[in-house]
Amino acid sequence: MDCYFQRIKPRPFQPQDLAIVPRTPTTHLANIVPPHGSPVPGSSREQDALYYTDDHPHNRRGFRYLYAVATPTLFPVLTYTLAESAPYHGKVSYFDRAITTAIDVRGDGLTVATQRGFVSARADLCIREGGWYYETRVLRANDESGAHVRLGITRREASLEAPVGFDVYGYGLRDKGGQAMHLSRPRPFVISAAAANSAEDPAFRTGDVIGLHVHLPRRVVDPTRPVFRDRIAIKYKGLLYFECLEYQPTKEMEDLIVPLKKRKIEVEPEVIPGSFIDVYKNGKYIGRAFSDLGAFLPPNSKLHKVTRERRDDSAGHDEDDNTPATSNSSHSTSTRAKTNNSRVSPDDGQLGYFPTVSVFNGGCARFNFGPHFEFPPENLAVSGEVNAPVRPLCERYDEQIAEDIVQDILDEIYFEGEEEE
Repeated sequence: MDCYFQRIKPRPFQPQDLAIVPRTPTTHLANIVPPHGSPVPGSSREQDALYYTDDHPHNRRGFRYLYAVATPTLFPVLTYTLAESAPYHGKVSYFDRAITTAIDVRGDGLTVATQRGFVSARADLCIREGGWYYETRVLRANDESGAHVRLGITRREASLEAPVGFDVYGYGLRDKGGQAMHLSRPRPFVISAAAANSAEDPAFRTGDVIGLHVHLPRRVVDPTRPVFRDRIAIKYKGLLYFECLEYQPTKEMEDLIVPLKKRKIEVEPEVIPGSFIDVYKNGKYIGRAFSDLGAFLPPNSKLHKVTRERRDDSAGHDEDDNTPATSNSSHSTSTRAKTNNSRVSPDDGQLGYFPTVSVFNGGCARFNFGPHFEFPPENLAVSGEVNAPVRPLCERYDEQIAEDIVQDILDEIYFEGEEEE
């Protein structure tokens, strides 16, 4: 496998880690309440309340975090595997969002808001291929309150301290005017004939439900570039997490935000032919906002470069007592990987596009990944129909877990072979 860094062997299992299970983060109440009468079925007022989360790592500074759990019986070599926390469905990621975003932690984890300037939050569902549909209900935006919301999808490189569509790594919709946003350039998109005849306004505001149909054609799997993960189990605030290198923006891609006439070098990003984002508003098809989305598989995504010394120093320490979560005695590189000398980052299995909400000055929105939509499209799949043209995005949750388990098995076999050598 080509990669610019050497593969790291799993850390040895520590018996005391068996008692550690994932839990939702500690919280403190945000002074933000969804507008009165917002339709959040089956929720009490406490569940509707929004909270800031504490005492957990956030994805930043070139690192990404995931819940981990000790599983030495199932995987004696890996010893640690990915874990999920309640609620057990697609939701706003605890780790992959700006610190100043508030979410309904005690509810179903689908509502996002902020009191400050534009910040973003990504869901934990990764779109890599296929046709998927989800909705976002606008709870407060584009009204007399001065609040705003932007909706769309972003890659992991996209900044969370800016609205979706700010850079080349995201595609968004602006509430005011309803323009498509990419590289911070608003533009009207192709309005369907039905929407044009009905004078449907593409702008959206409080109470509207925006549906996005995201289509990425099926990929041809390259057997020479399999999924390749390096995840270090660390202990932080008494819980176990995987610490991983994160994909980072490149200067060439960041420079695309500069107007063409002022650029020193013209870069033409690779695209996914046939990909698109279609937009629905309150059940009515508005039009196609984007076509030929940017390609995300390497070499189009690059991991954060970090020295071995810095990685050893950053991983495996508990912030409370500064002691290793696991022994460093076997924190060595794989012998097979020592021959690698490529400058192409690997695909860690979670490269793709993620549903994203950006909020501003009290803006508030709520995801609905299905299967029960307010305005389901006509060609939406029946439950379990994997070959349908459009599937509810909620089905990616179980798929992602299955994909990760398969990769655990492959990694277990790989490192068993390393031990035998």
